[in-house]
This record gives sequence, structure tokens and C-alpha cells, in this order.
Amino acid sequence: MLEKEIIDKINKVLKSALKLNNNTLGDYLIKDKFIEWDSLKHITIIADLESEFDVLFEPEEIVEMNSSEKIVEIIRKKL
Repeated sequence: MLEKEIIDKINKVLKSALKLNNNTLGDYLIKDKFIEWDSLKHITIIADLESEFDVLFEPEEIVEMNSSEKIVEIIRKKL
């Protein structure tokens, strides 16, 4: 899978889970900068990413997924 495809799918999941528009999305999201990205939304994002990419994340990976950049890095390793 190409890098752009990975990023597009991740952005789709984040946009849906966090109810973001294209202007808010940007290229780099950090969990601490979005009040909407609370612990419950984090679990929703993880579940949606696992479904979208057909992968399972380890607990350590889930904790590390605090930015869109880190999500891309972790998913890239799994594919």
C-alpha cells in the first residue's frame, strides 16, 4: 500500500471519529490539541483503524498513538 493511501485512510478515520472538516484536519494531528480526542474517542479511533487496515494493535502501540504521524508510523510497520 502506498504512503498516500495509508495517510488518506487514517485521515478518513480521524475525520469521522473526531467530526473534523477538511480545514481542521491538516497534515499532522496531535491528541493533546483536540479536546474531542479523549480516551473514549481514542478507543473508537483504534477500533476503526484496526477495521480499516485489518490489523490488531498491541497495548503498547495503542498508548503510543498520540498523533497522526505516529499512527502512520505504526500502521506502516504492520503492513
